[in-house]
Amino acid sequence: AEPAAPLPDTLQWPAAEPRARNEQLAYAALFRAWGADYQWADACRQAQSLGLRCRSARAGLDELRQLNRPAVLVMRDDRGPFQAALIALDDKSVTFVIGAETATVALGALAAQWAGQYTLLWRLPQDARETIRAGERGPAVQWLIGQLALASGQVADTGKAPVFDDAVEGQVKEFQLAQGLIPDGMVGPQTVVRLAGVGDRSAPELQSHQGVR
Repeated sequence: AEPAAPLPDTLQWPAAEPRARNEQLAYAALFRAWGADYQWADACRQAQSLGLRCRSARAGLDELRQLNRPAVLVMRDDRGPFQAALIALDDKSVTFVIGAETATVALGALAAQWAGQYTLLWRLPQDARETIRAGERGPAVQWLIGQLALASGQVADTGKAPVFDDAVEGQVKEFQLAQGLIPDGMVGPQTVVRLAGVGDRSAPELQSHQGVR
């Protein structure tokens, strides 16, 4: 068999595509991954109308792997920055929707062309909140305890009233450590994004569970 051709190590903007539409096309691909049509100029407002949230941050490849959701990345070529939708990721390659095309390039393209800026969509369950504080009780804490149990392969104790106590804080720290977060026991947006992803099987993924970690 012929050896596989090496993957391109640069993501190139398609010559036939108007570059001015780079952001619109990237978000159209991101919403398509979630089974929705991108309609508005404000992607995050539209996401909220679909029961989703936006997360925009600057991070590294490990964070994208852990979050495991399609994302719009700000890439750069010799003509300047452009946006493209990252839809798949494995050990050696990354796959983007760029303009109207799909392109797979070597992982090194990220090191060369990406400075860490990304925006992704995630689903915030009805009972959850983006910040849950120590000492709280109620549905958000019940959700928190249930997700922590799911993440560790345990069954949550539903026999007692949910309270964010020291024991729960210890479980939060263990979860954060496993996720590469600072294990401070505080449940804010970064931790909630990752907790919300546990067990959300209907959300689009960058990598399969059978693939890389």
